[in-house]
Amino acid sequence: MLNIRSLLAVFAALVIAGCAGGPQKPEPPKPAAVMYKEAKDALDSSNYALAIQRFQNLEATYPFGDYAIQAELDLIFAQHMSGDGDSAVAEADRFIREHPRSEYVPYAMYMQGVALFPNGLNPLWKPFPVSPAGFDPQHTLQSFQAFHDLVQRFPNSKYAPDARQRMIYLRNRLAAYEYHVATYYMSRGAWLSAVRRAEYLLEHYPETPSVPDALRIIVKGYKQLGLDQFAADAQKILEANAANYSQGS
Repeated sequence: MLNIRSLLAVFAALVIAGCAGGPQKPEPPKPAAVMYKEAKDALDSSNYALAIQRFQNLEATYPFGDYAIQAELDLIFAQHMSGDGDSAVAEADRFIREHPRSEYVPYAMYMQGVALFPNGLNPLWKPFPVSPAGFDPQHTLQSFQAFHDLVQRFPNSKYAPDARQRMIYLRNRLAAYEYHVATYYMSRGAWLSAVRRAEYLLEHYPETPSVPDALRIIVKGYKQLGLDQFAADAQKILEANAANYSQGS
């Protein structure tokens, strides 16, 4: 039979064992400054997946304050660089909605356009012929609209000059796409569709390098449709304005 001292020893051992197996206190989160530095280090090292995870953790842990705002902005960039343009656009849209008066709204709007831009942040982008194959006019239109909104709302922003140049590129690219669609219809003998597509180009993308080509399609299309007077009128316009249309503005 156990004596009292033995019972007490057994009881104490059980209590100690119970405490050892109990829930542990969670470690306090790292300071916001430390979490931001770790996320920024991952971003600077081009480890975008890790950077995205760390910026999101920082936002969740410290949802308010300067570090949270900076994390949101860096997250937009990290998502874009990771190739996830849709998430970058959505994140930028969220930032604009949640911080409508922030001084960083122009940057968020600019990044929306960049995330949808065909060549991303490549500084060597240039206008070039566009084939309908693999071309997404919807994203190009959305990119153009984002830059347009930026220039309209913040014309003196430091991002506005580049946005204007990108708009010229995108407009020329969209015009070239319409031209290629018109030539497709022409190759199939669908002359009315070809003329209508070329006229759409003239209406929506005037003063682009594709305008003379569109006029030539219209001239040829009207002739094929037996509308010689319309063809002659289009030819006069082409001859009178070809020099003005030689370069996009």
